[in-house]
Amino acid sequence: MKNIPSKNNKEIEELKKVEEKLVKARNEEEAIVEKTLASLQRETEGLQENLNQLNDKLIGLNKIKNEANAKFDVAKTELDVYQNKEAKEKTKLEKLKSTLVDVKNRLKEEQNKLSEASANLPGAQQQLSKSEAELAQIRHSEFEIRQKINDLMAKCQEKRHSLQDTRSRGRVLDYMMKQKEVTGIFGRLGDLGGIDAKYDCAISTACGFLDHIVTDTLKTAGKCIDILKKTGIGRASFIGLKEQEKLREQYNKPIKTPENIPRLFDLIKINDERVKPAFYFALRDTLVANDLEQAKRCAYGAVRYRVVTLTGEIIETSGTMSGGGRERRTGRMGRSAAVITNGASDDDLNLLDRQISENRDHLQNVEHRRVTLETSISTLNSNIKKWKMNLSACEMELKELQRQEHQLNQQIKNQETAVESAAVNPDIVEEMSEKLNQLKKELDVAAKNSGEVEAEVKKVKSSIDAATGGRMKEVRQKLQKTVTKLNKVTAEITKLGVEIKAAARDEVKTVNRIASLASEIAENESSILKAEELHHNLIEKIEKTNKEFEQINEVVTKVDKELKEMKSETSSLNKELSTLKATKLNENQKLESITKSIKESEQEINYRNKELQKLVLNEIPVFGDQEKQREQTESHSNELKKYTAEEIEEFDYNKLDYLSAQDSENLNTLRSKVNLNVVEVFREKNAELKTRLKELETVTNIRNEVRKGYDEVRSARLKEFMAGFFIITNKLKEMYQMITLGGDAEFELVDNLDPFSEGVIFSVRPPKKSWKNISNLSGGEKTLSSLALVFALHYYKPSPLYVMDEIDAALDFKNVSIVATYIKERTKNAQFIIISLRSNMFELADLLVGIYKTHNCTKSVTVTPLLYCAISNENNNHQVNNITENNIKETEDDMPMLPKRAKIN
Repeated sequence: MKNIPSKNNKEIEELKKVEEKLVKARNEEEAIVEKTLASLQRETEGLQENLNQLNDKLIGLNKIKNEANAKFDVAKTELDVYQNKEAKEKTKLEKLKSTLVDVKNRLKEEQNKLSEASANLPGAQQQLSKSEAELAQIRHSEFEIRQKINDLMAKCQEKRHSLQDTRSRGRVLDYMMKQKEVTGIFGRLGDLGGIDAKYDCAISTACGFLDHIVTDTLKTAGKCIDILKKTGIGRASFIGLKEQEKLREQYNKPIKTPENIPRLFDLIKINDERVKPAFYFALRDTLVANDLEQAKRCAYGAVRYRVVTLTGEIIETSGTMSGGGRERRTGRMGRSAAVITNGASDDDLNLLDRQISENRDHLQNVEHRRVTLETSISTLNSNIKKWKMNLSACEMELKELQRQEHQLNQQIKNQETAVESAAVNPDIVEEMSEKLNQLKKELDVAAKNSGEVEAEVKKVKSSIDAATGGRMKEVRQKLQKTVTKLNKVTAEITKLGVEIKAAARDEVKTVNRIASLASEIAENESSILKAEELHHNLIEKIEKTNKEFEQINEVVTKVDKELKEMKSETSSLNKELSTLKATKLNENQKLESITKSIKESEQEINYRNKELQKLVLNEIPVFGDQEKQREQTESHSNELKKYTAEEIEEFDYNKLDYLSAQDSENLNTLRSKVNLNVVEVFREKNAELKTRLKELETVTNIRNEVRKGYDEVRSARLKEFMAGFFIITNKLKEMYQMITLGGDAEFELVDNLDPFSEGVIFSVRPPKKSWKNISNLSGGEKTLSSLALVFALHYYKPSPLYVMDEIDAALDFKNVSIVATYIKERTKNAQFIIISLRSNMFELADLLVGIYKTHNCTKSVTVTPLLYCAISNENNNHQVNNITENNIKETEDDMPMLPKRAKIN
């Protein structure tokens, strides 16, 4: 605005120079016109005088009209400038107010969202905790019910088998006991003694005579068999006690067993000493071992023993082994001697079936509840994540909107001041309007007068042109053009003068406005500098990201090119493979045809060979000297001699017929006296015996070598395991003490002799508490114990990569910090990927990956915390609060969640 007067003055000076030139040109044109008129004066003397009078009059009227027009334009411009200034300021004010209303509406919406999220989140988290606790309890109950159902089904199966055995064997025994004419029946062997439940499976498996009926003598047993044959009631086996009395001395002798394991016979509780020989007859010196390893050690010693394990595996004295399977034999002997077995009843089976059915119904209800809880927990987790994200987003949005609201209020105040300063005075407007109307009237009168004279001038000029034949027309046109240009220049000079006056008035107002805005500019300059600095940082990050993106694009382009080449190569290989498959199919068909022909030929050859093998030359031993007989036997072969075609042609068939008849006669004579086949049978059996002995020796040597290797490997495994177990145990104790600051943990073997059979026990003593099993600890204590074990295993055998999902969920901030610090140290020789929501954990990370969702798509943002360590939280908040709206929009379009995540973290 300050430049307007100087600028307009320069233009006015230039226009005045142009005006002088145009005035000069006009004068010259008028001179030409006058000269032309002078030459035509005789012809148009009267018209020229008239025209001169009219032109003089028109000049005066035009001067009046131009002055009136200049005054009118100045007044009109002044009025427009005066009124437009207020309109512009009011328009700016309305725009600011409209923007403020929008910001307030958005602020209200975000406050509602924040209130909703804040109100729903605690309840949802509490409901989630309850649901998770109930789900854990439900899963535990489900596991217990399933285990109970399996146990009940196993019991039911055992009861059913026991009942079937009882019914089968009891029917015959009851019938025999009721026969009064038969005396000397003691009862079923399994009912005449008892044994501890621990050895039930062992005795039921190892003793096959438990269902035999014990009688005093075999004569009594014969009577019982006769009765069973007559009645057809069933079958039974018997043991005669009189015939087993010889065994008393044998079982009364002291016996020394390997590893002092008990003899099964000595574990039986017998009320009647008379039946002891029957039990010894059934069991002999069968030993009982705890497990199969002990059974092997005891069975394959210097003295062979028959050994049975508690679970029913049997090793015979011959070395054969039996056992295994899903079902075990039990219930064939009671806990004490009884006449009637303690087998199952139908009521017991019905009770077990009802219990199984009830537990299955309960299990179905528990499973339904578990599915419901899992669905509810999944929904709650989703809602909680959504509300947390909304909470963070709303807080950031609220801060930004509040900042915008504050700025808008300040701008509105300043604008209202500007509107007040630019307000229009109605009196001045009215005065200026009256003046403008007056000038308009004067301009109209001047224009009307000028127009009338111009019409007369035109009329006279037309008459002159008509009289002069049009010679004046061209000259006047040039004059008219010059006059027109001169009028335009004059009008422009007048307009610029008006603008200079208006600028002088506005300059005063502008100075006041500049003074009011100076403070606002000073405030905004610091914000702009900070925003520019942040913008510069963002530009550098964007450039770095673009470079990485370009590198990735190059790699992707290269991979795509290689992929296309591989696809092309794969296509050619597939074609070649199809051709080879077709060729292979044809060759296979040919091969099958040839193989079939070969098999048929081989079958024919085998058939002929079998027919030839039936023709055996039986040697006839010569009685006399045994050595001579042996030599004759060795010199002869029992195989038929094979002759060539030439030898067959030289045979004398008549002589052969004679010899054949003579041999047939001698053979018939020998067959009537001796059985010649016995010799051949002896030779076959003897040869088979030698072959079997060689096989036995070979197998025995192989078995001994394998057993030696097995023992060596087993010993090496035990040593290596115990060495590693000792290291892990010590490191576990050290790790747990370090994590809990005073606790203790132990790793113990259930069976020190065989650590691989029963496993280990993990006992923990939290600080200021007693020793507990890990299953009885709380959630946080279980987490610390498990982490201590993981770290101990990592020390013993480090792994390159660990993935841990919310391991700190049940820990307090102190334990989270301890665990996080230790993991930070362990990253020197391993990489830990940890999913965590705890700041004490992820603030120590070398690299953060945030997961978020926009536009229903999961996205991730990678953040390197070291880059933000130098920036304080206060500076971060101040920078975020002063980012301009355009920069925020641009940043949110590129990375919609990055500022929010970065600030939270």
